[in-house]
Amino acid sequence: VASERPVIEAPATPTVATGEFVDDPHSGNGYNLDDYTAITGRRIGPFSESPLLAGLVERGELPPVSERLPDNPLVVIPWESIGTYGGTMRYSATSVEGDTYLRYFNETQLLEIKAESGASTIVQYVNATLQPGVLEYWEQDAEARRFLFRIRRGLKWSDGAPVTTEDVRFCVEDIALNEELYPVPQEWATWGGKPVELEVIDRYTFRLEFARPSGVFLQRLAQWRWWWLMLPSHYLKPHHKKYVDIDSLRPRMREMGYELEEDWGRWYTEIHARRWGVEEFVPGKVPDVENYPTLDPWLHVEQPNPGDLILQRNPYYYKVDPAGNQLPYIDRLARTYVSDIQMKNLKIIQGETDLQFQWMRLSDYPLLKRNEEAGNYNVVILRSDQEFRLIYPFNYHTKDPVWN
Repeated sequence: VASERPVIEAPATPTVATGEFVDDPHSGNGYNLDDYTAITGRRIGPFSESPLLAGLVERGELPPVSERLPDNPLVVIPWESIGTYGGTMRYSATSVEGDTYLRYFNETQLLEIKAESGASTIVQYVNATLQPGVLEYWEQDAEARRFLFRIRRGLKWSDGAPVTTEDVRFCVEDIALNEELYPVPQEWATWGGKPVELEVIDRYTFRLEFARPSGVFLQRLAQWRWWWLMLPSHYLKPHHKKYVDIDSLRPRMREMGYELEEDWGRWYTEIHARRWGVEEFVPGKVPDVENYPTLDPWLHVEQPNPGDLILQRNPYYYKVDPAGNQLPYIDRLARTYVSDIQMKNLKIIQGETDLQFQWMRLSDYPLLKRNEEAGNYNVVILRSDQEFRLIYPFNYHTKDPVWN
């Protein structure tokens, strides 16, 4: 009987939010710099950067921050207050390859969703208010078949190379619609049964047209990482047989176990699949994986042991805060591989973990709570990040009349 079930109250959060942005209606949201100035009347400048990068600039190893940021950076309004640069965020994982934490920490979307406290995942996805991301401008026609986009002007890959519509053209025409790479075309690229039509308008502006309406395409872009629509063509073309002679690629193909020219598609899929970046990072699996250009906030710099990762800030990341500080605030991420959840709990109790939020057991709550003060950490019960975990996908199109 529902009325007889005990009510479990989540403990109050250990701290109360403070800071100049707590009651700001714009908190948690992002705006193009020109829009931010128009909406708030505030101007930003000059730009600042982490001391970690400032030292590289002083030694001439890196351009000034004003030259690394795009012409119209994305301004992110803090939830509480302006942050402080530095530090390493430590966490542990029980998987050598996959990493759910970095899936959240180190993702860069084409468009973003306006933050709404208390809104469910489904509501945020379907009814979301869209905000700029890698794409600073977008529009669609009334039928949701034609979409116009503009890449953030002056945006750069993590190696300093410019991001342009050539990266979009390469991704769509040479990768997504390439039958050697995808014998079964990607669903989004052939929506309506025909290949998507790409029109490159200029260095930063392009248009996509689908054979039939794609009413949630913009919402999908807010869920997709940048590599769905753009890839670092300057890095990937030297591996693509459309741009280089296949014979020059054979030595590298053999290193990965591919001998025949017909194997090129499978080999190249591994090369360009490094777009997944942090989630499948295995040194030696793909040539020069540490140097694969990205738009994410942190870059791979080291793997001390199998499953351990060290990531360091991307000097060309395109976001700033209202004080003009280039984001992120944290300089490094450090993941430690542990064999099981008991080892994960031990690292928390010993104060060797800064944040742990998934693949935790509620049954371990008493253990973690008892050691809270000694380990110098806070245990907080959070609402589930999903409304449901078990899904029954009914097939409404079955031909069997009984099942139907």
